[in-house]
Amino acid sequence: MNRTLLNKVRCLLISSGLTKSFWGDALMTAAYLINRSPSVPLSGKVPECVWTDSDIDLSSLRIFGCSAFALQNGDKLDPRAQKCVFIGYPNGIKGYRLWVRNQPVLKIITSRDVTFNEHEMPCLSDTSKKEIDFNIENNFNKIDLNPQDNQQGEEIEEEENQPRNTTRDDTEPHNNDYQLARDRVRRETRIPSRFRDFDLALNVEDLEPLTYEEALDSKNSDKWKQPMNEEMESLRKNNTWVLVPKSKNASVIDCKWLFKIKQENESIRYKARLVAKGFTQKEGVDYTKIFSPVVKFTTVRILLALVAHHD
Repeated sequence: MNRTLLNKVRCLLISSGLTKSFWGDALMTAAYLINRSPSVPLSGKVPECVWTDSDIDLSSLRIFGCSAFALQNGDKLDPRAQKCVFIGYPNGIKGYRLWVRNQPVLKIITSRDVTFNEHEMPCLSDTSKKEIDFNIENNFNKIDLNPQDNQQGEEIEEEENQPRNTTRDDTEPHNNDYQLARDRVRRETRIPSRFRDFDLALNVEDLEPLTYEEALDSKNSDKWKQPMNEEMESLRKNNTWVLVPKSKNASVIDCKWLFKIKQENESIRYKARLVAKGFTQKEGVDYTKIFSPVVKFTTVRILLALVAHHD
C-alpha cells in the first residue's frame, strides 16, 4: 500500500506542477481516490462502499491542481470569487481544500461554493513558461558564441581596409575553442532521504504556531509576544476573571493560546487569543445544566401576539 500511495503522490505532483511541499495534500488525495476506486482484494468492490454500506457520489471529484474560483462575500464592488488551486478534500465535511496563491504566508481555505476550470493547471503553466524562457536564453547564447557566419561579411571588409603586410596574430583565441572548453553537464543533485524532514520543516517554518512553546521558539517570537501582551492587558482591564481560593474538589479548566496570521490590505497582522478549554468538561461531572441566553423566535412571536391581543 505504501508503494501504491507513493506512486500516486508522485503522479499527482508531476501532473499538477505543485512543489514537493504539497506532498501531504497529494497523499491525502491519493488515499481519498483509492478508497473510492474498485479494489482487487475486495473482488472489484469499492472500499468506501464496503465500509459504509452505502453508495458513493463521484460527481464531486476534480482534477488535482486545477484552477478553482471560491465564492467570497465582500463589498458590492469587490470581486465575487478568489482564484485558487485545488489541492484536495477536507475530512469529515463536504467541500474542497484550496490554496490561495500569491500570498506572503501559506493560506489554505475550505469552501463548498467553488467553480472549477479543469482545463487550466496554473502551477504547471508556470513551470512550462520558465522552461521556455530558459531554452530561449540558451539559443541566444549559442548565436553569440558562434559569430562566424554572421560576421563573415564584416571580416572581409576589415581585411580589405587593412594593409597588405599585416600578419594575423596566432595568439588570438578562436571562437571555436570556447565550444570545446564548455563545462560538462552536471548530474542533478537530490536531497538525501535523511534530510527530507528538514527540507519540509524549512518550507512550513512560517506557519501559525499551535502551542505557546512553538510561538516562543519560532523566528517570529518577537512578533507573537506583542499580541500576547496586548491580550493579557485587555483581559485585566475588562476584569475578565476574579481570583478566588481553590476548593478542595474543584475541577479547574485549563487555558491555551490561539495564534493567527491575518492579512489586512497590504500588511500582515499577528493575533493571539487566550481561551478556556471548555471542551474538557464532562456532562454530569463538571456540570448538570445547559443554559443558553438566546431566546427562540417562536417565543418572540407568541409574546408579540399576546401584546397585540391585549392592546
